[in-house]
Amino acid sequence: MVGWLKPIQLITIFGMVAMVRRPGGISKSDFLRTPHDWLMLVMFSFIVVTSGRMQHTFMELLPVFVFYVIIVQSLRSQERLEKFLFCWVAMIVLLSAMALGIYVGFDPVGSKDVVQGTMKGRLVFNTSIFNNANALGHSVVPAIPLVYFLLIWKRPVFVKIPGLFLLLLPAFCVFNTQSKGSFLAGAATLMVSMLFKRHWVLQAMMLMLATGAGIALVKKLPRMQEFSKREAGIQGRQIAFEFGYSLTTEQAKWTGVGYKNYRSTMMDQIGVGIASHSSYNEIGSTHGQIGLCMYLGLLYLSMRVLLFAKPRTVREDRTQRLLLIFVLSFGISSWVVDWAYRATFFFTAATVAAYHRLLLKDVLAPIGRSTRFSPLQLEPEDSDVVIENEVQPRNPGISWSKIGLIDMLFMLGLLKVGLYCWHQMILAEF
Repeated sequence: MVGWLKPIQLITIFGMVAMVRRPGGISKSDFLRTPHDWLMLVMFSFIVVTSGRMQHTFMELLPVFVFYVIIVQSLRSQERLEKFLFCWVAMIVLLSAMALGIYVGFDPVGSKDVVQGTMKGRLVFNTSIFNNANALGHSVVPAIPLVYFLLIWKRPVFVKIPGLFLLLLPAFCVFNTQSKGSFLAGAATLMVSMLFKRHWVLQAMMLMLATGAGIALVKKLPRMQEFSKREAGIQGRQIAFEFGYSLTTEQAKWTGVGYKNYRSTMMDQIGVGIASHSSYNEIGSTHGQIGLCMYLGLLYLSMRVLLFAKPRTVREDRTQRLLLIFVLSFGISSWVVDWAYRATFFFTAATVAAYHRLLLKDVLAPIGRSTRFSPLQLEPEDSDVVIENEVQPRNPGISWSKIGLIDMLFMLGLLKVGLYCWHQMILAEF
C-alpha cells in the first residue's frame, strides 16, 4: 500500500472519490458503453492473466487503467472535453518552453549538463520521462499541428497572432532534439492532419508537394544525413526489432513472454538486455499477437470514430481534428519509441471514447448562437454556428456503437499489416 502513496496514485484516488461522489453518482451502465470500454477491459484482463505475476501486474497497471475510467467518466460534456484538450496541449507547450529554458539561463532540473555531456548537444529535459532526446522530441512534436488547429485554424486575427508565436516553441524544441524519428513522425502527422477533409484535388496537390519539397526539407534537418544502419543507435534498434519479431512470430506467438519480461528474456537468450525501442515491439513480445491485435485494435477504434464522426459546428470539428492528431502522432511514434504502458496511450483512448459517448448521446453543443466561453472557443460570437462553407451533415454524430465482424476483420488486417511492416523494417537496407 505504501507504494501507492505517490503523487500520481494519490491523484488517481482523489479522482475515483470525486467520480463516485459527483451529483447523480455512478451506475454500472456508465462503464461499458463504447467499443473502447469493452476492448480496454479485455486487454487489461488479458495482460494480467498471461503475465505470470498476476497480482504484481494488476497493481502496476491498475493506476493507468483507472486513469482511463476517470477520464471517460469525467468528460461528460463538450465543454469539459474542450477544457481537457486545451490543458493537454498547454502542458506540451509548457514542456517545450521549459526544455528550451537552458538557452536563456532557466534550468530547474539540471538539463544543461546532460545536453552538453552525454547527449552531445541534443536537447533533453532532465526528468525520468524526458531525459532522452527522442522521448522529448516525440512527446512535443504533435504540439505543432495541435497549436495550429487550436489557435490558428478558423480563428480571428487577434488569436492567430499569439498562436503563431506559441507554435514556434514546440517547433524549436523538436529541432534542437535532433531526433530523426520525431522529424519523420511530425512530418507524417502534419501532412495527414492538413489533408483531412480537404477536396481530393487539393489532397493530390498537397501530396505531390509533400513528396517533392517536403522530403527535401526534411532531409535538411539535423542528423537526417546520418540515416544509416551503420549508425550505433539504429543498430541497437535492429537487434531489438529482430529479437522482438522472433518472440512475436515464433517463440511466444500468441501470449508472449509476459508483462515487462522483454529485457530479461533477451538477457537469458542472447546475453544482452536492451530496450525494445518500440511500443509494438514491447507489446508483441510480451503479450503475443493476441495482445498486439488488441493494442492496435484500440488505435483502430479511435480512428474509426474520428474518421466517421460528423461534427456540426466549428467547435466540434476542432475537437475532432485535435483528437485525430493525438491518435496519429501516438500511433506513428510508437514504431520507434516504447510508450507501451505510458499513460499517454490510456489518455488518448479515453479521450476518444469520451468523444464517442458524446456523439452517441447527441449532447454536443446545440446549433445556434452561443455566448458561452471556453478555452477552445476563445471568442464568444459565432462559435456554434454551422461549419463555414460546409453543408450541415446528415445524421450528425455517429451511429456505430458495437464491435462487429467487419471491425474484427479490420483489426486482424491491421495486425497482419503491422507484422509485415515490422519485417520489412528489419530487412530494409539504407
